[in-house]
Amino acid sequence: MSIAVFIAAISPFLSHKLEVPSSLLFPAVICITVWLQEAVVIQKKYRRENIEFTRRFFDRYPRTGITFFVGFVPHFISLGIVICILMTIDGQPNNTGWLTLIIIFFTLVRILDPLLGCINTDRSIPWSEMLVYVTVFLFATSSAIEPSRFDYYPLSTVVTESIFLVLLTFTILTLRMAFYEEYCFENKLGFGFQFKLVLIPLLILSVSQVMGLIQSLNLSTILGG
Repeated sequence: MSIAVFIAAISPFLSHKLEVPSSLLFPAVICITVWLQEAVVIQKKYRRENIEFTRRFFDRYPRTGITFFVGFVPHFISLGIVICILMTIDGQPNNTGWLTLIIIFFTLVRILDPLLGCINTDRSIPWSEMLVYVTVFLFATSSAIEPSRFDYYPLSTVVTESIFLVLLTFTILTLRMAFYEEYCFENKLGFGFQFKLVLIPLLILSVSQVMGLIQSLNLSTILGG
């Protein structure tokens, strides 16, 4: 987490020197940190737990018949989101746009991975928790990646980008790890604490949403009668 936060903190300063747009910077940093967490934490630190989860998953969903595709649910959802993004833009993306979409796809695949643990539980599938997971991710992302919102803060754009990217990185990695431990590794001790940690950056990120709402309202008309 410390390495991920450090990468997120310095990336905006480097991107401004290299003139990398924030629309590419944010997805790239999140992609790097999520895959870094996957390699160092999930695959190495929790190697035994991850192997055990993989065995339980394929015991429940064998790699034969229709169940073969269950393990690719994160890929299908990620591809669907990317296609939806493509459908909402006018014309064709430029080279930077295509690169951003590719980065978004591979980032979403890793972010949505813990949901496989939710559908592999012996209990009833926790649909509400899965909805919370996706909602928090979408809220955090929409709160932090809109460049115009940086104008609301009495700080330079690069400093604000750095703060928001750190908060976004911390939120995604912490929530992802909480769901991995709860539903994939069956370690229920740290879920509540990690989930509470997510609420702190979410509260800060929500300020941009509130300020954006205030800016969109005609308060003079409302309050002036």
